[in-house]
Amino acid sequence: MYKKCLLALFILMYSASLFAQTAASTKNTYNPHQLFSPLFYGNTATATRAVTGEPASSYWQNKADYEIEAALNETTHQITGKVVITYKNNSPTALPFL
Repeated sequence: MYKKCLLALFILMYSASLFAQTAASTKNTYNPHQLFSPLFYGNTATATRAVTGEPASSYWQNKADYEIEAALNETTHQITGKVVITYKNNSPTALPFL
């Protein structure tokens, strides 16, 4: 008798959990258009970026050019070389160090 009651209780709980999962999956209120609408982010324009994220009139970027010479000595398995880095500061402020 005890096993039959336990089995009936298990079946009842299992069927209730299946019904709960089915009912919850049909009530999806996710709306990606509302979440990522233009009004979601508000007005975040800065001197360097427009509201759309594009560069504004005060946008600047620093630049680095590299000249690399390298050689491999296959006998000694050593790599030798030299590098010349030319750095251009386009920022309106000075760079005291790199």
